[in-house]
Amino acid sequence: MSGRPSMYSPEIVQEYCQRLADGELAIEISKLPGMPSTSTIWRWLDQHEGFRETYARARLLQAQACAEKAVQSGRAAKADDAAAARVKFDADRWLAARLDPANYADRSTQEIVGKGGGPVQFEDVRAPIASLIAPAGVKTETGGENE
Repeated sequence: MSGRPSMYSPEIVQEYCQRLADGELAIEISKLPGMPSTSTIWRWLDQHEGFRETYARARLLQAQACAEKAVQSGRAAKADDAAAARVKFDADRWLAARLDPANYADRSTQEIVGKGGGPVQFEDVRAPIASLIAPAGVKTETGGENE
C-alpha cells in the first residue's frame, strides 16, 4: 500500500465512534484535528471487521441521540423560534429514521378484512362471467365455445 501510513488505532476508533454515538455528524467529526477523513472511514469499513461492528453499533446509538435531540428541540421551542425548532426536529427525526428504521421510521400498515371484520371471502366468478359472455360466442379458457 502506498501513500500516507494509516492512522488506524483503537484509540481513534473509540473516540470517533463515541462522538457518533453522542449524536455528532460524521462530516463534522472528520473535520476535527486528529480525526480521520470520511474517505478514510469508508476504507476502514472495508478493511477492519472490528471497526465495522463498532461503527454499526455507534450508528444505532447515534439514532437514539438524534431522536432525543429532536424531542429536546421541540420542547425548547418558543413561539418566536418555532419554525426553526421544527426544522431541527425534522432533521434529527429524519436522520434517526435513516440510521435505525426499525425503531424510528414511520410505519404504516394495511389490514384487509371481510364483511363485519371477518376473513375475506372469495367466490368463483368464472360461472357468472361465462354466462355473460356466452351469448357473444367467446371461447372459454378450456378452449371450447360456450361451455
